[in-house]
Parts: sequence; C-alpha cells; structure tokens
Amino acid sequence: MPEFGEIMAELRQDAGMSQQELAARLFVAPSTISNYETGQRRAHAEFICKVADVFNVSTDYLLGRTEFNLPLAIVNDEYVDGKSVSSVLMQAMSLSSQRRHILCAILSDMQRAEKGHDGK
Repeated sequence: MPEFGEIMAELRQDAGMSQQELAARLFVAPSTISNYETGQRRAHAEFICKVADVFNVSTDYLLGRTEFNLPLAIVNDEYVDGKSVSSVLMQAMSLSSQRRHILCAILSDMQRAEKGHDGK
C-alpha cells in the first residue's frame, strides 16, 4: 500500500506543482514537504486534511485506504436513490470477480444503448 508521502508527491506532480508551491499553499517550509514525501516525517491529521483540501481528494485516498481519486463533491453527493457514488463503488467492489465482470458488461451494453438512443 502506498504511503501518504508518495501519494502526496504524485498528486503534487500531477498538478504540475513544485514542493515550494505546495509548501506555500499549506503554510509550511519546503523542507517539510520534502520530509513528508520521503517518509522522514509522519503527517498528523490536521495536515492530512489540509492536503486533501488542496488536491480535492479524500483523506482515505491520501492514506492509501482507497484507490478512488475522485473529487469529494462527486464521491459524497447523492448519486441515485439516496446512495453516494462511494457507496455504489463499494457495493461493486464487494461483488465477486465474476459478478463485477457481469456488471461491467451490463454497463457497457447500457452505454451502447444510450448512444444509439441519442443518435450519437
């Protein structure tokens, strides 16, 4: 499982941000960012929450507890029938491999039907 520092570094690089730029946004020294990214320092909860806000990801994603890197608004908003996107994804992930394949086939079929129905 990836460590917090590795995940933060990846998000920072994907955003085209330097360690100095991230440090400025988080009101810490650039060496602090470096220490987190190299694993020389462990992050406390408040810092993890601030990093999550900067990159618009969940703290679970930053801690390597989920691989879903979706904006929090999408993850937590109601998706259908009072369920959030994250709860629907968790339901899908709890299925057996065979049933997940079936679910994907059904979704692909429904997408093709939608495209044909919309004339796209």
